[in-house]
Amino acid sequence: MVNRWVTRMSPPFAEWEMRLPAISDEAGVGTLLKFVTSFLEIGHREDVYRIMETRGPDAFRLDSGQTYTDYLRQATGRLGFIPLFTLGFGVAPTDAGLVRTPGRVCFYDSRGEMVEEEVENSGRLLASLRPQDVAEAGSRCMASMAPLTVMGEKVYTGNGHGPNDAAQRPIRVKVSLQTDIWFPRVLGILEDVFPAPNEEGMYDNRELALCHTPRLNRFLAGVQELVTEAGGEWELLAPEGSAEHYAGMVSENGISLSH
Repeated sequence: MVNRWVTRMSPPFAEWEMRLPAISDEAGVGTLLKFVTSFLEIGHREDVYRIMETRGPDAFRLDSGQTYTDYLRQATGRLGFIPLFTLGFGVAPTDAGLVRTPGRVCFYDSRGEMVEEEVENSGRLLASLRPQDVAEAGSRCMASMAPLTVMGEKVYTGNGHGPNDAAQRPIRVKVSLQTDIWFPRVLGILEDVFPAPNEEGMYDNRELALCHTPRLNRFLAGVQELVTEAGGEWELLAPEGSAEHYAGMVSENGISLSH
């Protein structure tokens, strides 16, 4: 079997945004950090997202013995804001270090057999599986991205640091899919025949999707429930560019496997 999925920087194949209530005091900070703990517990339970390492001089390392929530709590005192999922975009090494946020996905190995493994860099994985396409695809279809991306922001508590309206702004965090490995049908951008010679113009990726996407959907459902309980909002963002081809497979609740 062939890996017909790709991974790219933009636009995301699907993207959801959570908007959490603004915080203005220490109680609000505690509530937000509790949310982060629950969020990461779901990601770890479903094997789709965990934070092992972040970039920067004030970076987090899981092997240091502290949790990411502990790191946020301590960093807030040093920085004057909560660096909530401010991990940077992509997982390739930079001068500031390396981001490691692995997830467990299924793919076809060099023998064409389906395997399931924890993956940190889906682009690097694809390059190893389709070496003949590296020169042509480059960073366009084999970008260094994690299977699932979470992007947050600096969260100010309204205590004199940051913008004056910080205490009124919702806290925004995006959950993005920069690889279509999760979808039952894919465009197959790297295939010799493109688009696919069928009515949909897409290739079958159902076997891989059935293997790992139920876990992704459970993760998204769990996070959506957390957001609702926190008094926040959860929204599926509108697709851009070629991501529109995937829109019929995506809802606020995740990816449909019936297509």
